Amino acid sequence: MTPEQRAAFARLADELLPATGDLPAPSSVHVDGRWLDRALATRPDLVADLERGLASGASAAALEESDAAAFAALAILVPGAYYLHPRVRRAIGYPGQKADPAPDDENEWWLRDGLLDPVIGRGPIWREAP
Repeated sequence: MTPEQRAAFARLADELLPATGDLPAPSSVHVDGRWLDRALATRPDLVADLERGLASGASAAALEESDAAAFAALAILVPGAYYLHPRVRRAIGYPGQKADPAPDDENEWWLRDGLLDPVIGRGPIWREAP
């Protein structure tokens, strides 16, 4: 992404997710940098639509009216990039994905009323991935 595209992304991100309370504006956490790069790496199928929307120079509201696909790309990538930032995740109390193993005796709770008996009776099944 060019510096101009990144600046347009930050501007539109601030329109979609303005700063409120403890949540910073996307541009203040540099959502247009590595966070955008990570979001785009996850959704490379949105690059062309996003680039078209950024090139339009339109506001987010105007983009929503004029180019639904470009707006959809923006609406997916802005929060995707924003909520990757550690400062934002701390502000909403989300530590990120972490292992949370079940207690050793949890299986007794799930098995207590026979809800899973049909699944256990059926036995293990699966399909090979294509």
